Amino acid sequence: LSSSSAASDVYKRQIFDYVSNVHQIDKKLISSKNRSLEVGAARHLLVALMRKHTDLSLSQIGLYLGNRSHSTVLSYLNKAKSSAVVLREINSFDNKLNMVEAS
Repeated sequence: LSSSSAASDVYKRQIFDYVSNVHQIDKKLISSKNRSLEVGAARHLLVALMRKHTDLSLSQIGLYLGNRSHSTVLSYLNKAKSSAVVLREINSFDNKLNMVEAS
């Protein structure tokens, strides 16, 4: 494993933990085929944060998210960009990340 790959793995786990905690949804449920609004919203946030904070491709994010196609991940990303709630949660995550890095 390269250091960037190891760092990416840490970020993936941190992002997944964060989304699971914010939405109070089990990580297995986020990766499942569940199509409820709550799980979908968590998935949208997860994809947006992974795309922003890792160097993973859409296909790699899809594999991490229960073997979804890159086009499905792209759809999640587009929905995340048009959701005020998801954008607010992304800003909240970024602020927390900046506070940790500053300390």
